[in-house]
Amino acid sequence: MYCRDCFPKKRDASGPPRGPSSGGYGGGSGGRFGSSSSSYGSRDAQAQGGPARASPTQRRRMLRQGSKAHFRYDLRDVLSSTAMDENQKLSFSETVFSKGSRMSSEDAIEFVDSKVADQTITARDAQAIRNLILRYSMWR
Repeated sequence: MYCRDCFPKKRDASGPPRGPSSGGYGGGSGGRFGSSSSSYGSRDAQAQGGPARASPTQRRRMLRQGSKAHFRYDLRDVLSSTAMDENQKLSFSETVFSKGSRMSSEDAIEFVDSKVADQTITARDAQAIRNLILRYSMWR
């Protein structure tokens, strides 16, 4: 740390001077916040071909979170013919919905396919679940 006497001396030696007329925070021309040449989302930056905003992320198909009750009701109807007990059905439906709503519908479908490989559910039930996932999905 520098004392009050040493700080201005060190600042003058190593960097540009600060003050009202030198582009500091207090005013003057060409300052960081008072400048008209700023490209932080201004229309001038768009007109000059500069980046106006960040590039959009890749859109994914995901389950609608507002229709969770409807999805679980329909999924429970599909799972009623399986040999799973009630705790497994509840866990399975929660996992399918959480993967589909937080990650993507494709991840939920991959989870269903892994359960077919484990022989937890049949291929016919898996196809019905895939159709449910796609029906309750939207692009986000």
